[in-house]
Amino acid sequence: MNLVKNSSQREYEATYLLTGDLLDAEVAKIRKEITDVVVKLKGKVVEELDWERKLLAYKIHHAGKTHQEAIFTHLIVQLAPEKVRKLNKELDLHRQIMRHLLIQREVSNSVEKKDDKNKKVVKKELVEKEESKK
Repeated sequence: MNLVKNSSQREYEATYLLTGDLLDAEVAKIRKEITDVVVKLKGKVVEELDWERKLLAYKIHHAGKTHQEAIFTHLIVQLAPEKVRKLNKELDLHRQIMRHLLIQREVSNSVEKKDDKNKKVVKKELVEKEESKK
């Protein structure tokens, strides 16, 4: 099945940290709100990954409290470039989101293929060296 992408939209990755004191129902509600914001901006959530609750490497001061853990969520979204600022602003203004990062997703299969070829060449050279020693 081939999906035709809208050429005016690009893929972006968004990772956000929710305060660690939230209940699962509240987390689900906030995730739905963020998804609704993307849809409202005429975007699409391609993938949503729950990285779960984790201890932080350092304390984060947010909304008058100090947090030692956060709930991590990672999204892959398709969005028009002119709507990215609006999404970034919405993430900034959400009171339960302590930190977030929104970047354009790199689409580069050629780099991975090149690395695979280099690995094969290195393996082949090692095998040839071992055979020559025998």
